[in-house]
Amino acid sequence: MKDIGLKSIKLSYLLGRTNLKKDLLYFDKLYFDEKELEMSKSLVGPLGEALLGESNFKEMFHFQQAELDFLQENDLLRSFNSDNLRKVAYEKGLKPFTDYYDAQRKKRLLLNQDDILSLGSIKQESTSILYGVPDNSTTIFKNHLYSEIINAISDFDIIPIFDLFVPEKEVEIGKEYKILEIVLNKFPIIDDNVSWEQLIEYKNDPMSTSKFLALRNWMIDISKGNYTSKEVSEKFNYLFSEYSQHLKQHNLQSTTGSIKTFVVTSSEIMEDLVRIKWSKAVKTGFELFEKNSRLTNIESNAPGKEIGYVYDIKERKFQKK
Repeated sequence: MKDIGLKSIKLSYLLGRTNLKKDLLYFDKLYFDEKELEMSKSLVGPLGEALLGESNFKEMFHFQQAELDFLQENDLLRSFNSDNLRKVAYEKGLKPFTDYYDAQRKKRLLLNQDDILSLGSIKQESTSILYGVPDNSTTIFKNHLYSEIINAISDFDIIPIFDLFVPEKEVEIGKEYKILEIVLNKFPIIDDNVSWEQLIEYKNDPMSTSKFLALRNWMIDISKGNYTSKEVSEKFNYLFSEYSQHLKQHNLQSTTGSIKTFVVTSSEIMEDLVRIKWSKAVKTGFELFEKNSRLTNIESNAPGKEIGYVYDIKERKFQKK
């Protein structure tokens, strides 16, 4: 089953402050509310021009829109309409959600509840951007609500994700979700100069896939223990330290970091074959095979190998400096 996250894409994204690359190194694709994005587009202009200047804001806005188009074309990003979710909740008779909407309707609000949630979330975000007051409580509620509705009417298992960490004492969320939040916050912010093509190639590499599955398996195992968020974070940090120290002791980087070397060396082999330099080509090939076998063997036996996926992302210099 695909790993799908639900993300709010609104003001901070349009201003270049939300990085989707980190999220898509974990999730296979992201879902977002198209209504909330369109509402943000209609409101972001004055804020963007005040913070970035008119020309810089226009350039940023067009760049972010082009990125959204690319991600949707490559099926890494899909949209839903919150109004349609509400209609489906009534059509399917999803009582927990219809009870909520009915309760809000009794307040005789001029706007429907989806609009109110989006406006509240956008207002909180703009306050946070302007005054540095972190508050994403409305976004947390809204994305949890929409995720639950989508999961109830489909075969998906969508997980809401946020730019700000959700403290365990403030929100009643499952243990597995807390661990996911902790791990996602260990992922580095990816540099804007790293292309989406590079990230897609990295995710599709069999070695990366294997290490990602090892990370997921560790998250499942750790969720079975009675650990606090702080303890889970400390356990992750310990594994990361053990893994990095092990590779440094052997003066090695990860095997995924040797992909470029492999390509260059393979080209050298082909050139030598064309020139009938058989002995050098065979020697180079065996040296490369032995080097990669040694790297793989050392990594597979390294303490802390469960978090090798996150280590590789940092070693490949994807993150912002």
